[in-house]
Amino acid sequence: MNIDEQLLIYGTPLTGAESALDCARLARAQYLKTKLRRLLDQLPFGDVLDTLTDLTKGVILGCAIQQQVVTDANIINRFKAVVAAQLEFYGGAEFVVEMLEVNAQKLSGLMARYYQAKAAIAAAQDEDTVMSVDIEETQD
Repeated sequence: MNIDEQLLIYGTPLTGAESALDCARLARAQYLKTKLRRLLDQLPFGDVLDTLTDLTKGVILGCAIQQQVVTDANIINRFKAVVAAQLEFYGGAEFVVEMLEVNAQKLSGLMARYYQAKAAIAAAQDEDTVMSVDIEETQD
């Protein structure tokens, strides 16, 4: 098995010293990571990478304004107008906080199930038990 296949199946290159149980644990953990990504895609976050990039840019600019690295009044006023417009577009501060709370709850539930599954994989004493571990799919 080449390294690309090992990365796909086990999430890491094998050293050759792994037991069958070690390989089963690695393979099941990799499966759960793949499943977790699919479940995360089903949550109402939109395009996560684009959203994170846009948020990062906005936070950087906001910090730069706060720390007076950016002092151009026109840029500052435009930034404030964009923030105010987005806040209004998203339904106001109260709605945004409620949405964040709902998303955090969904994400927390999913991550808790993932880490419970990882702990069960680590505790399993045989390959069949390892391969039976899964992340429960629920509508959080």
